[in-house]
Amino acid sequence: MKKLIFVIVVLVTLTSCDDEIINAILGTEITVKDRIDAVLTEARKDFASDAQLSSVVCRNIGSDGVMDLTDFSSVKGFFYIVGSESKRSTEIYIPTVAGGIIKSPLSLSTVTDLVKDANAKGKLESVFGLLTKVKINLSVNFLDSDGVMPRFESNGGSAFRNSNSGTQVDLFLFPSKAIDINSINDSVDWLAHYYNGTNSKIFWYNTATGLVKDF
Repeated sequence: MKKLIFVIVVLVTLTSCDDEIINAILGTEITVKDRIDAVLTEARKDFASDAQLSSVVCRNIGSDGVMDLTDFSSVKGFFYIVGSESKRSTEIYIPTVAGGIIKSPLSLSTVTDLVKDANAKGKLESVFGLLTKVKINLSVNFLDSDGVMPRFESNGGSAFRNSNSGTQVDLFLFPSKAIDINSINDSVDWLAHYYNGTNSKIFWYNTATGLVKDF
């Protein structure tokens, strides 16, 4: 059985501070866009000079689209998948509670193995399989994680939660052409996988149309 191993580089103990002060000092409550520049800077130093962002996986994200890096109550985090055409490979980087960026020991197959529902896993694997061919165009104006999660919640996500106790959500940022290979838009779209131990559903937010639909 594969297990997800988190490597904590620096353990910070601030027992005299409340959560708001800790976040103000360390910036531990983050959205996806907050760490993109830092991830690419690190990747271009220790992976490849032509490193580009291919995808982002937000494991077990809250309904507000914000990740609290100090919350260790469950397996969660942002995983930035970076690709290199010169090396024809990808690496995964994660932000740490201390504010740094580290290379993760995870692989793409390990990330997809986190998805237990067979139907959902098959759909996501087909998208991940195209990441060697397309990259995220960061010049495109697209919603951040805290902007898109409310869209998912109000277009089926909240209803799924209400009908399925213990619901968790994994959020995925992809180039539009990875989701729809026939797309003519060089844009960036989001997928949200809502699931519990019994049921599963994937929603697609299309940046070009501004609409949420089933995937």
